[in-house]
Amino acid sequence: LGTEVPLGTLTGAIDLPAGPLKPDGTADIAVEGPVYYSAAILGGSFGYLCVRIDGCTGFVDCDGGTLVDTLMVQDSVAEGRQDAAVNLTQDGLGTEAPAGAVQLTCDQTFVQLDPGAGNDCLAAPYPPSRQVVYTTGSAEAYFLNAQPKVGSAAIRSSGEPFDCATWTVENGPGKLAATYLVEDDPRAGDLANVNVLDD
Repeated sequence: LGTEVPLGTLTGAIDLPAGPLKPDGTADIAVEGPVYYSAAILGGSFGYLCVRIDGCTGFVDCDGGTLVDTLMVQDSVAEGRQDAAVNLTQDGLGTEAPAGAVQLTCDQTFVQLDPGAGNDCLAAPYPPSRQVVYTTGSAEAYFLNAQPKVGSAAIRSSGEPFDCATWTVENGPGKLAATYLVEDDPRAGDLANVNVLDD
């Protein structure tokens, strides 16, 4: 549907504890899981989206200059589920990011609860986690040989740098975007999705 028509507003919370600042201006970030997010899909008419993040590692660059854009690509090959490898590139893409850039490699899984199945994301049965990358830079994902029933099976969004001087202050600057691909969804075919987490 595109980023201009969000499927729903994710609710949940995540802590981003950073270690000491290194001489190069970066600090390590480690997130312990599980962390849960949920959203009523298009007002609940299509049930609930439950997202579980099992843990993340990454960094914040308080001096800037790091490349933090990401690209996720999967070949859908033909009709039906082919399970081709997902290629995730997270190094050396884009232009040098400004100060406050963040990149987090996370193990994430999700499930869609059908209408009438409630919204208990903690008790939901999840498939195995897959790797995604949350970034303050640009995040893009698409299928080769896409077989979508809705949309284009391609998406692009971006995050927003944090402010290292106000790292511990809630509701400041900073957004993280992460793409993920769903092959041959029974309702929508090949899907490219993005989650955006806003401080």
